[in-house]
Amino acid sequence: SDRVRQWIRGGLKKPWFASVHVFAPHPPFDPAPEYLERMKPGELPGPLYRAGEEAEQERFTKIDHNTMKPVAPGTYQARHMKAAYYAMIEHIDYELGRILDELEATGQRENTIVVFTSDHGEMMGDHCLRMKGCRFFEGAVRVPLMVSWPARFRKGVRSDELVELTDILPTLLEACGRTVPGHVEGKSLVGILRGTAAGRHREMVRSEYHDSATNTYGSRATMIRDERYKLVMYHGTGLGELFDLAEDPSEFRNLFESEAGRAARGRMVEMMLDHIATRVDLGAPRIGRY
Repeated sequence: SDRVRQWIRGGLKKPWFASVHVFAPHPPFDPAPEYLERMKPGELPGPLYRAGEEAEQERFTKIDHNTMKPVAPGTYQARHMKAAYYAMIEHIDYELGRILDELEATGQRENTIVVFTSDHGEMMGDHCLRMKGCRFFEGAVRVPLMVSWPARFRKGVRSDELVELTDILPTLLEACGRTVPGHVEGKSLVGILRGTAAGRHREMVRSEYHDSATNTYGSRATMIRDERYKLVMYHGTGLGELFDLAEDPSEFRNLFESEAGRAARGRMVEMMLDHIATRVDLGAPRIGRY
């Protein structure tokens, strides 16, 4: 943050854009000692775990994940890992605060759009998994998204709308008075941020994984979720997951192969295919009709 603060203090030519990439929190979880000392591992909640869950997760060991073998939380210091993770997050909070303070001190905070987000989460031992990979539990795919612009956006707005990271680009374009090109994916969040949105932002969201790990299987998978259900298809394996997030928010009961989930699975598969079809790149805009 020191370098960014010096840059801000040095005088900026507006409009300007800065992207600050923070590698933490990331394995190995090695926070600064002064932040780790504030944590109390014994008071932290343990990972989401149901006795015997290792057997269910063993079915998915041929899906690329940094936790290649499911490990029950009682076999390692799960709370100490979480304490180190939280300590790194608190350190990030402090450094981001220093940047915001510099914007305030130089009179630029009021008209600066700040977006804070992450590319993925961490499993933190939930469901016998640590780190990340080709799995789509809430701990991995649900990430922070905070947007602030004191001059134009309503303060204190909290929303439970379904959104994607693809929504960031059209949001910034609209906020800056620019036209959003037709080929841009995502939907602007400006209405939500101003408190003027009417109706649902999205009916569903989608997340994908395409052979991005250095493991052996080259996994590919697609997840979609609506307000209630989450469907995951691990392509080419016959494996999948279906969770009723209203009845089972901790994602312990996989309904993918159950009779109880048959109707929801069929509806979600159809939704997934429709969503994929509507996001196909159709090439250059049509200039004539025959």
